[in-house]
Amino acid sequence: MIEVGLEIETHLVRRRDPAALSRHSDPFPLERVSLQTKAFCRENLQFYEQSAVRILIVEDNPVNLDLVMQLLEDDYELLTAEDGAFGVDIALRERPDLLLLDLSLPKKSGWEVCQEIRAALGSEAMPIVALTAHAIKGDREKALRSGFDDYVTKPIDENLLFATIEKYLGPRP
Repeated sequence: MIEVGLEIETHLVRRRDPAALSRHSDPFPLERVSLQTKAFCRENLQFYEQSAVRILIVEDNPVNLDLVMQLLEDDYELLTAEDGAFGVDIALRERPDLLLLDLSLPKKSGWEVCQEIRAALGSEAMPIVALTAHAIKGDREKALRSGFDDYVTKPIDENLLFATIEKYLGPRP
């Protein structure tokens, strides 16, 4: 069973960050695992891939990113990007169920990321929530007019963050 666990873990890590395993060899071979165990694992991986609710977090501050990941990792599959350009790439390629997006990012601002995703996906775009320290009067309204679906300020209020996510994705799994 350890071999199977390694295969599943490797698959999940590769889904979150394919580059993370690029310097490692292929996943542990499953040749020594029974056919029944292989079938069980494939069925469960397919179920996981079809049922997992995925959230993309685009945040350049490692402390903020770590905090949001700790809050959400038990309930959602998380994808991450540390700059706006990479965030657009992941959003368009992976099509997460929700995007949590900082406004002040390197390479492309959160404003630009939101507009680019909306232009590319139109009505197919996932809900985009601004997750930002921009808390000056009028910032929320500006974000909503610019294409964001919602707005959560930092420091993060856990209850507000979960309520906002559940507003778009339903109750936590």
